[in-house]
Amino acid sequence: MEMTGGSGCDQATVMHKPRLLSDHGSSYVASDLADDLEDKGMGHVRGAPNHP
Repeated sequence: MEMTGGSGCDQATVMHKPRLLSDHGSSYVASDLADDLEDKGMGHVRGAPNHP
């Protein structure tokens, strides 16, 4: 599953990869997302639900 290709984010030149901050929603704990983030070298930080 490619999540960044449509936005062009996979072609951007960055000094470091961003991290995804999310709660524990079902779409954020899916293995597909974890695999894609790992492929992109991105980290995933999980915060408390309903907390910015």
